[in-house]
Amino acid sequence: MNQQRNKPKDANQTSKLLSAAENTAVFDTLGPRKITKATAVVQLFFANQSPSQWAKQNTGILCFVKDNVKRSYYLRMVDINRRAVLWEHELYYQISYVQERKQFHSFAGQDFMIGFNFADAEEAHTFYEAVQVKIDEYKKKLNTKNTPAPRPAPDSGISAPTHPGSSSGTNGGGSYVPPSVSSFESRANKKKKGPKFTKDDISAPSNFKHLAHVGWNSQAGSFEWNNIQDDRWKNLFTEVSEMVSHRIF
Repeated sequence: MNQQRNKPKDANQTSKLLSAAENTAVFDTLGPRKITKATAVVQLFFANQSPSQWAKQNTGILCFVKDNVKRSYYLRMVDINRRAVLWEHELYYQISYVQERKQFHSFAGQDFMIGFNFADAEEAHTFYEAVQVKIDEYKKKLNTKNTPAPRPAPDSGISAPTHPGSSSGTNGGGSYVPPSVSSFESRANKKKKGPKFTKDDISAPSNFKHLAHVGWNSQAGSFEWNNIQDDRWKNLFTEVSEMVSHRIF
């Protein structure tokens, strides 16, 4: 008997805060040949209006998606009422995905900081682990192909968010008014009561600048960059682009 035929297919990971019908609606919206490695109810925040303040963009279902069509991994937010993908961001190799609090994650996008406020702490932890596993796999795969180890990145001017009350940064926790997490309605909060976050529990991004850009162009199958002066980085991106046929899947 052909054992390959009996190999189980990847299963979409559901959100415990959604009903079976709602989870199915999420996966149907993402479309065929997409596998969801983690699913969670979140609020999406950008630091696009001010580098020192989070601004809420949407509330929806965040999915960590393996896209077999584009041969890459994505963070995608779905609106199950409109059956539409509201936002997406490709998981790039050098992403620094940070778990600032149990229910708040952030990372540097192309032009500004992006944050996720999770409705459930357990879903936040599961989502973080799924993303980190894939980031580690990217790094391991490149190392096994005898690719030179990444050198320290040139100074891009991007600063990590500073927690309120920290001695570093210009914000200092004084003027920052982050979103009220306690106002986030979810099934988890209705079922059981627990300690609520306050406005001081989420840090603000500080001194965010985007002076240089590196990204993966999935259509061209190569890296693209702007304002990268170091020739060593340019050579590295060129070598990695040539390894596109060996990308992890």
